[in-house]
Amino acid sequence: MLIPISRFIGSSVLSLQTGMPLARISEPIIDPRKLHVVAFRVIGANLSHAESVLHSEDIREFSEIGTIVDDDSSLMPLDDLVRLQKVLAYNFHIIGIKVITKKGVSLGRVASFGLDRDTYDIMQIYVQPSLLKSITMTGTTINRSQITAVNSERIIVKDAIVSQAEPVKKPLTTQSFVNPFRPQPQTKPTSTQSV
Repeated sequence: MLIPISRFIGSSVLSLQTGMPLARISEPIIDPRKLHVVAFRVIGANLSHAESVLHSEDIREFSEIGTIVDDDSSLMPLDDLVRLQKVLAYNFHIIGIKVITKKGVSLGRVASFGLDRDTYDIMQIYVQPSLLKSITMTGTTINRSQITAVNSERIIVKDAIVSQAEPVKKPLTTQSFVNPFRPQPQTKPTSTQSV
């Protein structure tokens, strides 16, 4: 099931152990090599560290009331996470990145994206056209399978391919359709007499 990122941002992080809110999600940390949300930055008055993160694999459930984790040990200081430092070094923020096709046609900029609820992979990006192009076209939804390359400046997607229309084939039979609800003209039977 896909969840828009807007549902995560600002949602409460709740402890399953105490049932109390621990923090709020402020922004995703995205690995651009895999288009995967590896963690979320969290903010809150009760955090022991000003810069804390919640790894996506530590989330037990995401529901209407918020993001549920086991306890406050799921919220870790940013400095202690060695494996996350490489992803943080990319400083990748997908919102606002330009989206173009392989042929160089600009489609607009990323306005939002949808996450897979189980894997936290980015499955769709929602592209808003520029102001000038928004007169003639609406926003576009691009599936993960259409994305060919990602860098800090742009996302490159496959070009739309329209195949030529096939000619309409004539039906094999030319029998007329008989409507059973309309009276049929009566034909006189021909008699054949044998002598």
